[in-house]
Amino acid sequence: MSLTARVAILALLLASPLFADWPAEKSSFEAAYGAETPEARIAAVKALHEFDHPEGMALLLAAYSTEKDFDVRHVLADAMNAITNVRARDVFRDTILKHPEAETRVRFCALFADGRMLDRFEMLRFLLRDPSELVRARALRNLGDTDAALIADASKLVDDDIADVRMAACGALGVVKSAEAGPALIRVLEKEKLAEIRWAAGDALGKISGEMNGEDVAAWKKWWSNKMLAAMGPVEKALWRGGEFLKGRLTTLLDTYKNAKGPIPGDDSMRLMNVRGITLIIYAMIHAGVPMDDPLMKEGIEVLEKMPINSTYDVSICAMALADVDAAGHRERLAEIAQWLCDTQCTNGQWSYGSWTGQVVSPAKPGPEKKTETPSPKAGGETAAEAAKIRIAWRNHQRSPTGDNSNTQYALLGLRACLGAADIPKPVWQVSLSYFRKTQAPDGSWGYGPGQQPGYGSMTVGGVAA
Repeated sequence: MSLTARVAILALLLASPLFADWPAEKSSFEAAYGAETPEARIAAVKALHEFDHPEGMALLLAAYSTEKDFDVRHVLADAMNAITNVRARDVFRDTILKHPEAETRVRFCALFADGRMLDRFEMLRFLLRDPSELVRARALRNLGDTDAALIADASKLVDDDIADVRMAACGALGVVKSAEAGPALIRVLEKEKLAEIRWAAGDALGKISGEMNGEDVAAWKKWWSNKMLAAMGPVEKALWRGGEFLKGRLTTLLDTYKNAKGPIPGDDSMRLMNVRGITLIIYAMIHAGVPMDDPLMKEGIEVLEKMPINSTYDVSICAMALADVDAAGHRERLAEIAQWLCDTQCTNGQWSYGSWTGQVVSPAKPGPEKKTETPSPKAGGETAAEAAKIRIAWRNHQRSPTGDNSNTQYALLGLRACLGAADIPKPVWQVSLSYFRKTQAPDGSWGYGPGQQPGYGSMTVGGVAA
């Protein structure tokens, strides 16, 4: 070891509280801090020297948790902020976030009332998620105009179960003054039952925008649309406008779907016109950038989670949408769709419409799940993700002889969307690939079905995609 390294280690040891008379300094502090006057307690804090260690942090936090004087708390906060020891910072975080008494956690929230404190952003983010509504509300009231990075966390709290937290969230968003809070505050105006909270939301929107629209939802939606459009490029504008248009169409379809007493006698047009429309719209809205927490998006996804599995187009689009939303969260639903698509594949490798042609009326359940306890760690072995997939059975039952290339394209896209959740049998892919190779025309195109010539653009695209 070099002389320089030995000197550095010695310096660190000498600076350690192990070499300082910390017990004596702690006792002296505790005696002096018991004084009645704030001035004496401030002097006791400032007299501390060797406190940059976990015990020093614990001592200061204990004093802060019971201190009532603002000026003394301010000096204690400055002392804690001067501590840089890593383990001491851990004590700081753990003591505040894990304290068993909500009232004490509320008191600690005052440490972050301005921008001075180290770890402020991280600590406030955790405190905004505290199980106690008292802590959540107090943390919200600590937000300032430099806390735009916490807008997403604060915006979620406008939907809190506790009215005081919702009120505090509206107030905090008005203080931060970030336009990103616009949708959450407009949602409050639309759904909040308490008049005072609606007023707070309108007031916050006024502070953010500089406009005075009160609780006029239509006016605020127009403001938000203009705000969004002004910040967008041409492609973003097209996507956003498309998403807004689709929301209106989805509202109509969901209302019709929910109010339908059953399928129209004699055919399945109710399901065709509404379920398929919903699946397509949800899938398009995802790619238009509509947020997953949008109420209409949530309602549409709930339909996809429960809709009948009996049409190739419908279930394939449903699988693509659910996989994009949350493949892991919809694992069992995706496996159920995958099993149905495998069961309805035609003998020649195509797909037809599904139950409309009498193929399979009700979906069969997937096979038994794979065990996931001990996935192979060997090179080339099964990964944990592969081991977690639900096994799909290849069933030897009577199948329709042929289908069409349009349904087939969608079925294969749907199966691909299921791959993260389901272990698809190889014969499904092999027989379909064999079909497309055999039926491709000399010019490279495909038609609607086997032997149908000439080929045309849309089916050729479908063939290439398949």
